[in-house]
Amino acid sequence: MRDRLLALLVGGTVAVIALYGVPRAYVLADLVEHQQEHEMQRVVDTMAAVLAVQEERDLPVARSSLEQALGEAESIVHVAADGTTTRAGDSFEPDDSDLVVTASVDGGGRLTLTRSGTVVEEGVADAIMPLVLLGVALLAASAVAALFLARRLSRPFQELAGVATALGQGRFHQDVPHYAVPEAEAIGTALRRSAAQLDALVQREREFAVNASHELLTPITGLNLQLEDLRHWPETAPAVAEELATALETIDRLGSTIQELLAQDRDTRRTGTLDVDLAALVRHVIADWRQTETGQRREVRFESSGTVPARVAPEELTELLEMLLDHAARHTPGVIVVDCAELDTHLRVRVGDADQPTAGSAATHRQLQGALPAGDDVEQGLEKAAELAEALGGYLVRDESGSSRFLLMLPRTAASAG
Repeated sequence: MRDRLLALLVGGTVAVIALYGVPRAYVLADLVEHQQEHEMQRVVDTMAAVLAVQEERDLPVARSSLEQALGEAESIVHVAADGTTTRAGDSFEPDDSDLVVTASVDGGGRLTLTRSGTVVEEGVADAIMPLVLLGVALLAASAVAALFLARRLSRPFQELAGVATALGQGRFHQDVPHYAVPEAEAIGTALRRSAAQLDALVQREREFAVNASHELLTPITGLNLQLEDLRHWPETAPAVAEELATALETIDRLGSTIQELLAQDRDTRRTGTLDVDLAALVRHVIADWRQTETGQRREVRFESSGTVPARVAPEELTELLEMLLDHAARHTPGVIVVDCAELDTHLRVRVGDADQPTAGSAATHRQLQGALPAGDDVEQGLEKAAELAEALGGYLVRDESGSSRFLLMLPRTAASAG
């Protein structure tokens, strides 16, 4: 878009210069020729008057007197009434571009003044040169202005394209700026609305994926056990037991269908997963976060023992880590430390205050059995962070070594288990 705008603005300027400058150059060239011709005519008329006086006094026409009226690259010829010819001035090859002016001398005779076409062309060039320089200056100024305007006008759409790409990757928490350009602002408003709707939709899907097993399969399993127990009661009539057996088959099919749907949902959500180096990905997220307004004010230290292979969805993990970094920036006064490690059963990413003591591995594993505490942390967006962690197949807990340090535990897959 920027290149097209630049070409359009510069092309428009060239067209305007051509439509105005070319006719103006022709008019100016004709004006210069007419001025030179008028100047030559005035000189010839003056010389004719002088020669007329000389003829009245029977004075001969001197060549030196004719040369006094000549300029550069000019020649003059006087033909007297008796046919006597007197020439003065430069000699040059006649050309169609030469200017020739004649005048009659009183008492008979004729005076002809010729100016070389080269002199005429130089005069035209000198007159047109300011117009050419003005056109070049306008073209250069228009190119600079077009480049500035093209960048300014295309920047909102380039930013919106980046936002749309991020939305397509599942990053719905995008800060869409407001623009003075009505078209860009309309697109930004649509993207903000779409991001909110998509975020709500994905959140409902995540909640369903996390809670469906408990909310659906647990009651079905309980009902199955109750009906199975009722079926084997001595008091249950054979006909009722047969009907209970049919009901149990239906409930089993229902449970199998739910499990298949949940499995399909998990497979669908994992289509965006990639085999990556978890340490490198975390380092990249930290580098991008340092460019934000919040990240520029805080110091972040990353620690890793080496390569940590993992199979994750990079976009969702990036969003989760940015949430944890924002939370740490709000609740930790000192240096923020992020470490990444490969444990026996999980992959761990720890985000928190560097000044807090680090608990031992045994205590850490005991802490992992608990749930994410509710309260103020939920208001800070950690509830959604926990949902993202569960959507990634892991979970998020508070480190027992401090209230502002959190552990993201991800499962070891074939990529990480090696």
